[in-house]
Amino acid sequence: MVSKMKGVTCAKTEQCTHPLLMDCFLCKYGIPTAITITDIKEAMLDVANQINEIPDEYVADIMKLNAIFQKLLILLLEARNAFGDDYVGAYISYEKLKELFLEIRPKFLLVGDGEK
Repeated sequence: MVSKMKGVTCAKTEQCTHPLLMDCFLCKYGIPTAITITDIKEAMLDVANQINEIPDEYVADIMKLNAIFQKLLILLLEARNAFGDDYVGAYISYEKLKELFLEIRPKFLLVGDGEK
């Protein structure tokens, strides 16, 4: 996900299609980092809302959304490692993220290992 330029995330990190291009903003695979982080935040909010709306007995759906939420958290951690807390924190409130997780945590605990 890292590119040759600061402020851009690359969708094809392993196989750069334009290795001689100096401006990653001009590449079709270059995604401005701010947009990527904002999309992660929006996806996390969307998944959390879906989790809250699902009845407790729909365990499989909760487990699926739990897996998606965890993957989004991993992406967020990768962004923090790559760009730093201050940069990511400018787009995502860590306090609100904590509140969001605590709000949906009972559903995760309800599901546990998939058995009720």
